[in-house]
Amino acid sequence: MSLLRRSLLLAAPALSVGIPVARAKRRIGALSAPEVVEWHSLTCPFCAQFVLTVWPEVERRLVQPGHLAIRFEDFPLDMLALEGAAVMRALEGEAYVAALKRVYGAQHVWIQMPRTQALTEIARVAGIPAIEARRRAEDPALLREIAAERLRAEQEEGVTGTPAFRIGGQILVGVLPYEIFEAATEQAHGRPI
Repeated sequence: MSLLRRSLLLAAPALSVGIPVARAKRRIGALSAPEVVEWHSLTCPFCAQFVLTVWPEVERRLVQPGHLAIRFEDFPLDMLALEGAAVMRALEGEAYVAALKRVYGAQHVWIQMPRTQALTEIARVAGIPAIEARRRAEDPALLREIAAERLRAEQEEGVTGTPAFRIGGQILVGVLPYEIFEAATEQAHGRPI
């Protein structure tokens, strides 16, 4: 087991402060649309690049018209990303995606702050009350669940870095261009979009 995986699992003490572990819905798009899964880490500059540069076109041209759905999954690369993911679990659906854009848009600012300040800034930018953010960032059960999800993605899906995408049964890593999403959508529908 890598040092990072071990530290993610061991970082949370055994006692819970009572935040439900249930995963928030971080999926947008029509229920009948083919789904792409995106694994991301809040501290990853390439994830920020994808969300800020490629995602708006994917959302506008494929998701909003109902051709494609996307589910965002956490793959924290460090403790700040793990705790930040716990904070972001206060939001669901479109509210989650809107906050994710704002948080990645401010990443260059909060990434330079000490961890506690960075978490406060993530919560502020996302529109999450500070007390709720603190409770989530300190909830050991929630932190363990997110860390376990990351390990499952690594072991079962073969995710090795971020951003990573499951598109048409394949795992692709990196800032993918819009055209890959369009081609996968057309292939899933069996026709041009």
